[in-house]
Amino acid sequence: MNLQQAFKTATKDRAFLAVALIMLVLTAILVISTALHIKPNELQVPVRFSSFSVTRYYTDKWYYLITFVVMGVAMMTLHFLIALKLYLQKGREISLLFMWLGVSVIAIASVTILAIFRVVLFTQ
Repeated sequence: MNLQQAFKTATKDRAFLAVALIMLVLTAILVISTALHIKPNELQVPVRFSSFSVTRYYTDKWYYLITFVVMGVAMMTLHFLIALKLYLQKGREISLLFMWLGVSVIAIASVTILAIFRVVLFTQ
């Protein structure tokens, strides 16, 4: 069985589609909210925090923030593809559990990324 056949089988399952739609909406919210916060400028923006260094904040160019958007989309895509494979090989319940795990990971990533953007806004 290939991925297309798994997709056709999974689209007939309402619960799988509902969780996939929730994951898609959360990713869209993440992409839109981060796209609204990214502002190109010449300033270096803080992108990482470490309590073990002297400077505490590590800075980088503004386009480093785009990687957070790419990470969110990649997480959603990979979770969905792995859930399709699980749907075929292990069954519906494991696949739905993995999809809900993906939803929670994207929600936590959204909160973390928006916290990073709040710190960036303070420095501009």
